[in-house]
Amino acid sequence: MIQKESDKQAEREWEQEQGKRGKVKIEEGTEKDGAIYFELDKLKQVCVKKFKGKSYVDIRTYYEKDGKVLPTQKGVCLNLEQWEQVKEYIVSIDAAVERI
Repeated sequence: MIQKESDKQAEREWEQEQGKRGKVKIEEGTEKDGAIYFELDKLKQVCVKKFKGKSYVDIRTYYEKDGKVLPTQKGVCLNLEQWEQVKEYIVSIDAAVERI
């Protein structure tokens, strides 16, 4: 996919803005059971994990039961190819959010 110069500039600006917000730091992830979790809010998390030798990005809603936080069926688990596709659309998605 060939990016236009304006798209590249928008992507650089987005990355800079995210860095200012502190959301690009890997150190914010919590490692548990061989996976790395990033909390979006109390009951929404992004998890980077391996399953059967393949890596996945799992974006999921959780619930609390008996003091434990457990995953629900609400969410999406992306293989790395799908994750790369999402990343390619980030600038366009961000622009669409701003436009709406």
